[in-house]
Amino acid sequence: ERFISLLTLVSVLGVMIAVVTLNVVIAVMTGFEEALRDRLLGLNAHVLLVKPGDYLDDYDQLARDLEGRDDVIAAAPSLNGQIILTSGSRVAGAVVRGIDLDRSRMDLEKYLRKGSLRELKYRTTARVGGRKILLPGIIVGDRLADRLGLDKGDVLQAVSPVGSPTAVGIIPRIRRFVVMAIFDSGMREYDSGLVFMKLTDAQGFFGLRDVVTNIE
Repeated sequence: ERFISLLTLVSVLGVMIAVVTLNVVIAVMTGFEEALRDRLLGLNAHVLLVKPGDYLDDYDQLARDLEGRDDVIAAAPSLNGQIILTSGSRVAGAVVRGIDLDRSRMDLEKYLRKGSLRELKYRTTARVGGRKILLPGIIVGDRLADRLGLDKGDVLQAVSPVGSPTAVGIIPRIRRFVVMAIFDSGMREYDSGLVFMKLTDAQGFFGLRDVVTNIE
């Protein structure tokens, strides 16, 4: 009887420990899933509407049509492209996302470590080569800022891999930007290789007419 009682006690304790461990693991994984989902959807929309191999022309009307649907809360145009960033002798590649600040529902503001999203709307006076000029703003990730040695208010150069054709050949598009804010999303891929511009600044930089690559 004592042996049976000991076996019963060990069995009950084993089941208790297994159940507690399972509950802890499920709680941790659920929390991790929710945190990952929130971070992903904080910088990305649920759905991207794209036209493969081409740009979207009449995107304003298309966005209004989408917003008229009962299952769509908001629709915002954006322009994505690849650029090369330089600061002094430091160089890094990045993906630029031009966003409509008035229509985008992205939660970028809560990830900003320095600066604010509304500062991206206006051009800022910066000193370059001993003179003051008005420059558009850009938002970079903290890992990318560390790699390029940048801080809020610093000036960097953006180079487009797709140049402009001229009489002497293809000349790359180069433009200066002021770092208006630095974000920290907690996701290495975004913090080290993603930057944000105002939509019109991105269109002008890439030499595009009034088009976008997708609607979020």
